[in-house]
Amino acid sequence: MKKLLYSILALAGVAVTSCTQEHIDVQYIPENAVAPTLGAIEGCDLSEGGADIVVEYTKADFGVATASGHNLYISKSEDMADMKKAKATFTDTTITLTQADINVVALDFAEAGSEVDLYFAVVANLNTDKGAAVAGSDLRSNVVKATFKSYVADVLPTEKFEKVWVIGNYCGWDHAKTQFLFDYTASGNVYSGVIDFADAEGVSLANTGFKLTGIAGWDDTCNWGEETKATEADEPASIQLITGGGSQDIMRYAKRFYGFEFDKTTLVLKKAWGADQIGIIGLNGDWDNDIVMEYNPKWTRFYADIDAAAATEMKFRADAGWDLNWGVDCAQGGDNIAVPAGQYRVYFNPATGLIEFNAKAYGTEEDTGAGTDTPDDPEGPVTEPDRWGVVGTITEWGGQADLYMSEVGENLFVRNGVTVTADDQFKIRFNNDWAVNYGAAGDVEPFAVTVGEKLTLAAGGKNLSAPAGTYDIYFNISTFDIWVMAEGETPGGVEVKTVKIYGDVSATGWTNCNAWIWDDGGANYTGGTWPGLALETAEVDGKTYYVFNCAPEMIGKTVSVIFNNGSEQTVDITGVALNDDVVITLTEKDGAGKWLATVNGEAPVTPEPPTEIVYGLVGTINGWSAPDVPFEEIGDGGYKLLGQALTASDEIKIRANEQWNDAYNYGLETAGGILTTNAANTLVCGSGAQNMKVAADGTYDLYFYPAAKTLYVMTEGTTPEIETPAVQYGLVGEFNGWGGSSSDILFTDYQNGYLAVTNVALEAGKGFKVRFYNDGTWNSEGDYALEKGASTVIGEAMTLKHGGNSDNLSVPTSGSYDIYFNPTTCVMYVMVAGEVPTI
Repeated sequence: MKKLLYSILALAGVAVTSCTQEHIDVQYIPENAVAPTLGAIEGCDLSEGGADIVVEYTKADFGVATASGHNLYISKSEDMADMKKAKATFTDTTITLTQADINVVALDFAEAGSEVDLYFAVVANLNTDKGAAVAGSDLRSNVVKATFKSYVADVLPTEKFEKVWVIGNYCGWDHAKTQFLFDYTASGNVYSGVIDFADAEGVSLANTGFKLTGIAGWDDTCNWGEETKATEADEPASIQLITGGGSQDIMRYAKRFYGFEFDKTTLVLKKAWGADQIGIIGLNGDWDNDIVMEYNPKWTRFYADIDAAAATEMKFRADAGWDLNWGVDCAQGGDNIAVPAGQYRVYFNPATGLIEFNAKAYGTEEDTGAGTDTPDDPEGPVTEPDRWGVVGTITEWGGQADLYMSEVGENLFVRNGVTVTADDQFKIRFNNDWAVNYGAAGDVEPFAVTVGEKLTLAAGGKNLSAPAGTYDIYFNISTFDIWVMAEGETPGGVEVKTVKIYGDVSATGWTNCNAWIWDDGGANYTGGTWPGLALETAEVDGKTYYVFNCAPEMIGKTVSVIFNNGSEQTVDITGVALNDDVVITLTEKDGAGKWLATVNGEAPVTPEPPTEIVYGLVGTINGWSAPDVPFEEIGDGGYKLLGQALTASDEIKIRANEQWNDAYNYGLETAGGILTTNAANTLVCGSGAQNMKVAADGTYDLYFYPAAKTLYVMTEGTTPEIETPAVQYGLVGEFNGWGGSSSDILFTDYQNGYLAVTNVALEAGKGFKVRFYNDGTWNSEGDYALEKGASTVIGEAMTLKHGGNSDNLSVPTSGSYDIYFNPTTCVMYVMVAGEVPTI
């Protein structure tokens, strides 16, 4: 591969030869290059978790088609003399900074809690083939000023400095457990620091192998090791590294602690020093016995507690000898360090020059962590095992979960909707790991794919790139062929499996149809906002169907479906297997006015009624996903949730068993409606239930009565005043030991003279009946039950006998039921929970 002639960039023009074609030269002319521009930045009072700050910018134009990079720098002076590289996320047009990252820089320039003027600039560079900035190619943008007020925060080195990962046997070759070398001087190229290679027993594993990487993963462009594997630990002062998957483990060092320096431009790793022990010597006049220091990899410092009975002196030294020692200003061989009388925790880092005597930390537990980077998500990305996926800059090379692919044919997998910029690079790998990965064959990196054409990949090959756009990426795991297709297109000559759901709504008279589709895992495939996805029609064999095209990740799954036209809807059509095309035919309405349906000519699978109902609060408070915040049952058909913090912007609903089921989907009738505090709020249940809000930020006690569809939102510590009628009806039976008034389930008003109790757990064959409570006394002659010899019929009207000499009711199948009772007509309906009689 021909290399760019960066060494003569200082000339007026530099010839640059393409890596992929012969005799095509371009020329970099510095005076013709266009610097980047940076938009306005609005300052603020910074806060942890505050909204990200997004800034517009334009990229530099070097006038040459080769690798370049952009970085944002922050300074406390307009001339950018002391500028520090900022942690920022770049797109083609915007830069995003977190308030926490700005605070890190602000704390370097001013006391916590004070205002500070910060100056921002974008610097663009041409990059070498190793990804390092080319000296002399800087193009700096305009300088933008913004004023920020910082807040108190402990800042880890991993949050403050750019870094490279030192990974090896000592950390189980796990990037989540590595230690780091840091760019302490914001040079962009030189990284240094202390590495502790000890295992859990304190034994050094340095000579069992380690490497350096530029990301928390394996990528050939920043995978640094030796050209050949060493056979002995000869402790060289420096070694020349190479980059790529063929680089070998570094096995030439055997001590526990090392001070290293690594230059990304030259790929030279230098050993500043090595030791098996760092100690304090000379304290209280004792120049013979070392106080052995521990190492904290999280905060990158040695530490020990000392007691100075009077003013004294000390030094730091390695391995209880004088060949390597540090004195004043952390200088090797420097003067003795003065120590005032007192008790201190001493901190020492020879890489940064840190010497600190901290009286407050003396005797406290040291926060050592595990020597890991501290990502925003402490547990790292949520991954799925044994999946093929797309990985690259678009997933931070493993910092986020891979873009998993779905099987759509024999050995054929696809990931739809992958959006890339022209600067993005990507590969294919298996099981979230670099043990099995595929890229382009040859030496060109990144290799520019041709959209729509097949490319055969090689194991461990080079990174791929594509023009900016959104693509469907297909990969054959048998032939290792890849197709990067324009979104919605499929590779020619390749059989791609598709599954469609055809809806036949001809019996309904509907003129439009929406689909609402979900699975038991909580995934919603139709947008997650009712009424779902509007469907288009298609003619098949002379019949009109509304058609839903299943995404590849749906194929093979079992889902539930609701068809609706915005007002009418079907019942929950459950157990729909998406192995092949499915035809759902709407047939007739049930007693509740919902349409029944068949699936491929057969009635859909009807699940058993739930045996237990647990109500929970769901919404923006938990990302609209389980676990919900559970209510506690309080008797009388009520539930409570105490001490719930809500903001005025939060949106909430109530559901059961952490699932979306119209039978237990409670909200307000109006979208975005405001709940009245310290009063009864009437809810609706079903697909029309809308999200709810509170009027003001606060902590509330919630009281919920599902049968009455009533929610009380109470100021914390107060209870609702619920007027108890003189006459009440209750459900009593074996489920509560035929108990007294305290354990009966009280009916509440429903409609048209009916009362209701909902979600009653009943066992098959166990008796129950209705009785009433009048002026504080249970009336023994007020029982309502079956006529002698009659049986309980689920879902149909039954006229009960009042006054004794009757048979108890019972259900044929254990589960959860809703019971509707009219005390005037003595008519009762026992319904599977969630079903409603026509009354």
